Amino acid sequence: KASHDLKSPVSSIQGIMNLLNKSEDIKEMKIYFKLLDECTKKLDTIISDLLVLGRVVYGDLKYKKIDIKNILNGIFKSIEFIDKLKDIQINIIVDDEAQFIKTEKELLHTVLLNIIDNAIKYRRQIGNLSYINIHVSVHDKGILFTIEDNGIGIEDSLQPNIFNMFYRATYSSKGSGLGLYIVKMSVLKLGGKVSFESILDNGTTFKLYLPSH
Repeated sequence: KASHDLKSPVSSIQGIMNLLNKSEDIKEMKIYFKLLDECTKKLDTIISDLLVLGRVVYGDLKYKKIDIKNILNGIFKSIEFIDKLKDIQINIIVDDEAQFIKTEKELLHTVLLNIIDNAIKYRRQIGNLSYINIHVSVHDKGILFTIEDNGIGIEDSLQPNIFNMFYRATYSSKGSGLGLYIVKMSVLKLGGKVSFESILDNGTTFKLYLPSH
């Protein structure tokens, strides 16, 4: 699966280069350069996500006490310059008793970033204001993240596959198709559970439970 997804943008780059070598029209060449840029970005995304997946599957776990508010604030700080973010209302509630957890910081960051990134990418384009609501509460012997958005949602027939490797639930996706697979693998490695509910054109809610080690 990985070799197939890596080969696709490489083949596109080779085809565009052939067209570019034959062209002498500046406007046409600019179009080809833009297409090359898109293909190389896609290739870079796939390679980066494969590296993350390698760390998830084979990396050692290093548990330490994590401040949930700090990690969420750090994620939104790192993506604050994304154009789409300014059109989304972000609401974060972290219950006092759920502010700290002992877990693997890098995996937790990866999981939250992927879910939040999807909520931003597939936000509502027209109509009501887009929002992302995040609530962190105590659950069992750990904490529960509830991440809700009012984005485009996921079609019922596609929902059973969204955690599969290289699966893209929408044709508009420009990602690697590894994001939610990485989420699932990370959560399982941490001994947690992840589930979701989604209604097409009405939004998606992810629930992520992680035990405190």
